[in-house]
Amino acid sequence: MRKVLVWFIVLIVLLLTYMILQLNNRIFPNTFLSDRQISLQTYTLINKQLEQITKQPVMIIINNRKYQFSQKNLGISLNQKATVDAIFEVNNKPLPQRIQQWFLRLTQKKQILPVVIFSPDFYRFTQTVFDFSTKDDTIVIDNINKSINLQENSQKFQIDTDNLRAQIVFNYLKQPLIIAPLLVRLTNEQQQKKLTIQNQRLIEAFSQPLQMVMDKNGSLTKQTIPASLLKQFVVINYSPDQTNPLLTINQFLFEQFYFEKLAPNFNSDIKLTQNAVGQSVLGAMTNRLQGTPTDVIFNQLKENANTDGQKAPKYIEIDISQQAMYLFENGNLIARHRVSSGLYKPTPRGEFKLINKATNAYSDIYNVYMPFWMAFYYEKETNSYYGIHELPYWISGDGQKIQRPREFIGAPHTGGCVSLDIGIAKQVYDWSESGLPVFIYD
Repeated sequence: MRKVLVWFIVLIVLLLTYMILQLNNRIFPNTFLSDRQISLQTYTLINKQLEQITKQPVMIIINNRKYQFSQKNLGISLNQKATVDAIFEVNNKPLPQRIQQWFLRLTQKKQILPVVIFSPDFYRFTQTVFDFSTKDDTIVIDNINKSINLQENSQKFQIDTDNLRAQIVFNYLKQPLIIAPLLVRLTNEQQQKKLTIQNQRLIEAFSQPLQMVMDKNGSLTKQTIPASLLKQFVVINYSPDQTNPLLTINQFLFEQFYFEKLAPNFNSDIKLTQNAVGQSVLGAMTNRLQGTPTDVIFNQLKENANTDGQKAPKYIEIDISQQAMYLFENGNLIARHRVSSGLYKPTPRGEFKLINKATNAYSDIYNVYMPFWMAFYYEKETNSYYGIHELPYWISGDGQKIQRPREFIGAPHTGGCVSLDIGIAKQVYDWSESGLPVFIYD
């Protein structure tokens, strides 16, 4: 009986000794690093495994596209010491606590996460835009309600940074390490914000009527264009690269209004005057879209020059109110032409002379070519010339020549210069010479 007791005590001592050795040198039972079972492994063995793990590549799957990175290139690294310290933290507790934890671990799972460091390279990678688009976003114009909407067709995504970081940490010990992170679709917030502003301006522009005041040889006639009618015959056009919508006239609808309400006030040049009135409407609506309240437009119906041909042997007269140019030579009126004067900046008024001429000039301010250029005024503040020229044009990115619409002639629509119609400008250019007087009236 005594021998049995001795052997029992010896067995207990050996068991306790074994446990103490295990508590000091091995990972406790039921311990997981991420989802990998690492129980009872030694310090040396777990370090060796972690070193191997740090060398494995990472496969990122984005919409069935596979991208493989080394951990360094992806911008991640394992803090091996911190990870091992976390695993063996319980081994360093006082012996009674270690014994208690040992027995608890027999029934309770302990999960430890690897300490992964994410460098700026990782965060730069997550900002990568992955474009799976098959067609571009499109602008949808509602000309009934006068609104501009963006139809987002693009399929552009970025990785959800938090999701990818969490997946890397939780799956770090898997071999191979393959991750399909959550993707966040990118919306065109900048374009949407721009269109919200444009739509608010459109609402304001088309919510008020426009009053026309016509001066027919001193007799004033007033005609109100209701907001509902403005919505019908003023058409909005817009593309993403434009700052503001471009307005045009629905000629069929405008003609109905014109011949019923306005034509009785005219007695000559009806077709041309119709165009001038339409452009005046466009000018007023453009002002509204640019933030300048414009409730009244004025049209002077006279078609006579301000001078009688005696200002000089040969000269040019421009009447802004008529949007007209008169050419005088030897006391006689030899030609009258419709023009387009300044809308975005006013055309200078006064007495000038042609400073220089060029068959085709280029504007660095508006990035357009101006055929048959005739400069008459230099502005020091902007270091720029004002001149007479043909309707300008520009060259598109694909090499196409894009001409400013001829419908602009007859109403203010320039940046301060005076535009003539195609063909007319060359006639004036050939007739004129440097030093020729130019008189511009309101």
